[in-house]
Amino acid sequence: MEPLELIARQQPGQVAAENFEEVRRSLAELLDRYRNLVYTEDSLKAAQADKRELDRLRKQIKDQCEAVKKAYLAPYEAFEKQVKVLLKMVDQPLAVVKDYLKVMDQREKENKKEKIRTYYIAHCAPLGDAAEMIWDSPNFFNPRWLNKTMSDREWQEDMAQKIQKAASFLQDTRNLETTPVPSAPKPSARIPFLPAAAPGSQTLRLTGTGQQLVQAQALLESIGVTVEVLEDNQDWGFPERLHPDFTAYTAISVKTTGPDAAGNAEIVEISAVRVRGGVIQEKRRSQLRPRRRMHPKYAADLGITDEMLAEMPTIEEKIGPLLEFIGEDTLVGYNIAGRDLFYIGEAAARVGRTMDNPFFDIARYLKRTGQSVPGGLQA
Repeated sequence: MEPLELIARQQPGQVAAENFEEVRRSLAELLDRYRNLVYTEDSLKAAQADKRELDRLRKQIKDQCEAVKKAYLAPYEAFEKQVKVLLKMVDQPLAVVKDYLKVMDQREKENKKEKIRTYYIAHCAPLGDAAEMIWDSPNFFNPRWLNKTMSDREWQEDMAQKIQKAASFLQDTRNLETTPVPSAPKPSARIPFLPAAAPGSQTLRLTGTGQQLVQAQALLESIGVTVEVLEDNQDWGFPERLHPDFTAYTAISVKTTGPDAAGNAEIVEISAVRVRGGVIQEKRRSQLRPRRRMHPKYAADLGITDEMLAEMPTIEEKIGPLLEFIGEDTLVGYNIAGRDLFYIGEAAARVGRTMDNPFFDIARYLKRTGQSVPGGLQA
C-alpha cells in the first residue's frame, strides 16, 4: 500500500491540509473492507494482522500531524526564548521593587494593628480585668481588619460587636452568688460529699443555661482557675445511670480548642472505646478541623496545634460515624456530664441528629459516694 501523505501549508496563525478531501476519500476506500468484517474463532491470525495494519496506518497519520505541529511551533519557540530573555531583564528590578513594597505593606499593617490596639484599649472598659486575655484570644482579632479595603468605621463596628458579646458573657459569669466556704462539709440530701476548699480559695455558685455553664468553666480554666463542680442541677438531656454497670458500655473523651473571647469552644479530638465484659473490643480516635484557632493554653496542654488539624475532617463529617459506633451504649467517662456530652450533643444537633444515650459520670459518682479511684484517676 502506498503511504498516505498530507501536504500541509503554513502561514502565521494558520495551518491547513491542502489535500484533506483527497486523503479522506482514499482512506475511506481503504477502510471499506473492514466495514462488515466479522471475525470467528478461526480468524485470530487475520485479526492480528489487521490490527497491525490499522495501527501502522494510524501511526502514519499521527506522525505527520506531529511533524507539522513541530514545524509550526518552531518559530514560536524561538520567539519565546527571546521573550524570556527580555522578561528576565525586567524581573530583576521588579523583584527589588516588590520586596520593598512587601516590607512597606507589612509595616503599614503593623502600624494599623497598633492603631487598632490603641482603639481597643480606649474602648475595652466593659471587659474589666479580662480585657488583656480577650485581646490575646486567638479568635478576637480579625486579620481582615488590616486589609486596605476595610475602613476604620467597619473594623470599629466589628470590634464593638465583639466587645459587647464578650462583655455580655462575662457579666453572665459574674452574676453569681459568693458564699463563705465552710470549714467542714455540710450534709446535703443531694450532695452528701463536698470536699473542703483549700485555704484562700472561694466557692462560687454559677447559674445559667447548659451552654453558659460549659463556656464559663472553659473560660475560668483558660486563666488558670481550678474548676470543680460540687452541685449540678442542670438537665443535660441525657438519662443518668447512678450506679456502675460495666458489662457493656462505650468510654468517651472529648478535647476542644478552648474558649475564644465569647467563651465558645469546638471539638478537636474525640476518643471512644467500646467495652464488652471488661474487654476492649474496638477503639475510635478522630482529630477534627475546627473553625477557630486553638487557645494557646489548650494547645500547650494537649499538644495539639492548628497545623496538625489543618487537613483533618470536620466534626460534621465525623459525628455520624461516631454516633453509629456508639449505638445505644451507656456512655462512661470522667466529668462528661457537663462537657463531653454537651459538645457531642451540640455537634449531633448541627447535622440534624439526636443523641439521648444514658451516661455514667465517674466524677459525679465519686462525689456522691465520697469514694476515690484506687491509684488515682490515671490508674
